[in-house]
Amino acid sequence: MKRAYVFYGHSMGALLAFEVARALRRAQYPLPETLFAAAHRSPDLARQGEAVHTMNDEQVMGVVKRLNGTANSVLSDNRVMAYFLPTIKADFQLLETYRYVEEPPLECPICALGGSLDKGIPAEDLERWAQHSKSHRFDMSIFPGGHFFHKEHPEQVAAYITSQLAELSYLHESVT
Repeated sequence: MKRAYVFYGHSMGALLAFEVARALRRAQYPLPETLFAAAHRSPDLARQGEAVHTMNDEQVMGVVKRLNGTANSVLSDNRVMAYFLPTIKADFQLLETYRYVEEPPLECPICALGGSLDKGIPAEDLERWAQHSKSHRFDMSIFPGGHFFHKEHPEQVAAYITSQLAELSYLHESVT
């Protein structure tokens, strides 16, 4: 029995989900039923901006604060931040040194999600995800909020994902 699954990746997680799906395809494993890519530009688009992973700790903290996804109680705890800063820098390094390699589009639908106030990920960069789906079944939704829109409007994001999965289920039922 085939077990259906989907990938949801937010920010760096969207890029990871995309690359894992490509690795699964190369290994001839079943692909996810849908790839939900949130808050990340299409992988073929070069990253813009300053290299955060080369900044000093204070500058990295400033970037993390501007992203507005970490609680102030965590940001203000020097011991906690001293522990997590190397990991945060490593995450930025992974993002900033990623190089897209051309491969055929994935044979699964892709849904791109973004925040209306996320200045780093404009809608046109999300729209480019469409070219990475061979089926060209692509959908995009922009939610109110910034880079972490899913924290600001979890019910809306969940409703969108549920509606996409329901449509996918309907499509499968109508084919069989």
